[in-house]
Amino acid sequence: MENDQPTSLFGMQVDPLAQSRLNTIGTWARFIAVTALVITALGALLLFIAREKIMDLFGSVMSVDTSGAGIIIGVFAFFCVFIILLFIFLLRAAILIKRGVLAKNSDTVAEGFGALKTYFILSMVILLLSLLGNLIGTINN
Repeated sequence: MENDQPTSLFGMQVDPLAQSRLNTIGTWARFIAVTALVITALGALLLFIAREKIMDLFGSVMSVDTSGAGIIIGVFAFFCVFIILLFIFLLRAAILIKRGVLAKNSDTVAEGFGALKTYFILSMVILLLSLLGNLIGTINN
């Protein structure tokens, strides 16, 4: 009889349709996070393996020495670490939301939404840095 009653989430009643949608959101978020983590890890591995060739290529195309190319590779490596951190928060959110929905535990779902909030904040930081870089590039030209 209790299973027929909608569960409470943040003081709201959650019907089976909402539970199903949260479960689907958790599944897709996990898929996106794992895919992005694998692609980023492969890109970082490729960057590490081909760093000498990349440094030579930068040296021949641009008028920078190998230390300048090393700095550029360092920036790319930092960006890869930041992206991995970003998608770890998305993966954590997906796992917690799905676990909370399946266990009908609103505290776990709330933790998942907290991780999702952190994911969106970090995404906004990336967006603002990108916009700032584009604005500076436009002003310099």
